[in-house]
Amino acid sequence: MRSPLRPHPEAAPELGELSAHVGPEQLAGAAVAFTHGLVVQTLLDPGRFSEDAQVAPLDGFLASLVAS
Repeated sequence: MRSPLRPHPEAAPELGELSAHVGPEQLAGAAVAFTHGLVVQTLLDPGRFSEDAQVAPLDGFLASLVAS
């Protein structure tokens, strides 16, 4: 699952979209782990994890990766 994601974090620092503080393999793994965790939480407690409740932490995760 990480392999298809890896080209994106490899290219993003060159485009100024992400900082280079984390390697592409680590970032791909973190993205997969984050989204899987969110899916599991949604499956276990769907009433608490509406669409908006899923988007907010994802936005926060992605914002933490943006180059400053």
